[in-house]
Amino acid sequence: YNARATFFVVGYNLDGNEEIIKKIAEQGSEVANHTASHKDLAKLTIEELNYEVNSVADKIKSLTGQKNVLIRPPFGSVNDFVMSSLTEPVILWSIDTEDWKTKNPEATLNHVKATVYDGAIILMHDLHSETADATEMLVEWLTNEGYQIVTVSEMGYYRRGGLQTGVRYGSLQP
Repeated sequence: YNARATFFVVGYNLDGNEEIIKKIAEQGSEVANHTASHKDLAKLTIEELNYEVNSVADKIKSLTGQKNVLIRPPFGSVNDFVMSSLTEPVILWSIDTEDWKTKNPEATLNHVKATVYDGAIILMHDLHSETADATEMLVEWLTNEGYQIVTVSEMGYYRRGGLQTGVRYGSLQP
């Protein structure tokens, strides 16, 4: 389907999965930062925040060769301090499939069918095999509906000329 995605990776999942991370990037998808240990960034000191973000960004850059590494804060939790401290764009979502809760591929597909729009950022998790099943169905359905499935950075480039630091993106509508 020529689909690509942005995979927001928690740092503790990087070790031992380096070849998977490299393969994701080699296949045209984007690897992004979901912090070192999935802590609420709005509750951290500057030292803790820098570790949570920079240790993962550095590792992703070394594995993929990417120059920039987008960040999705755990729980979508940011405040003015966090936003002013981060050096990469913050990516949220416009559709939360709740795939981790339902563990039901059909429910995930139906939720997206009912809520998707041009420029939506769809949140899914890699915790359960049912999400992989839902992804197969979603990619086929979205493609058949005429959607082009791209990375967040690609969509940002085509919609906004690029993504900016200090901005939270939950969607990238035309």
